[in-house]
Amino acid sequence: MEREAPPEIASALAGDVRGKEIRCQDGPVGQVADVLVDPLTERPLYLVWREAVVVTREVSIPVEYVERVEGDRIILRVERRAIERLPHFWTADPNDAPIPIKGGD
Repeated sequence: MEREAPPEIASALAGDVRGKEIRCQDGPVGQVADVLVDPLTERPLYLVWREAVVVTREVSIPVEYVERVEGDRIILRVERRAIERLPHFWTADPNDAPIPIKGGD
């Protein structure tokens, strides 16, 4: 079972946070593309960050990494290297099914 975010973080993520900037302790990561929600509790579990280069890399960031939400920014309690180590998915076309890749590059 996934760990849940504290109530104040879950409440802040309950609205539409797509497009908000994601920042780590050591700088920006990107923007929120989506939020993955537990279908039973309807509580947010992951922030989805997509990075498009030639292909699209998608990383699901656990909500327990969120320290606080400030306006249009979501501040994480971890450094970027922690995000880079999370499992990610690559797609050549955003409409294709993602291909899981274990760990970072």
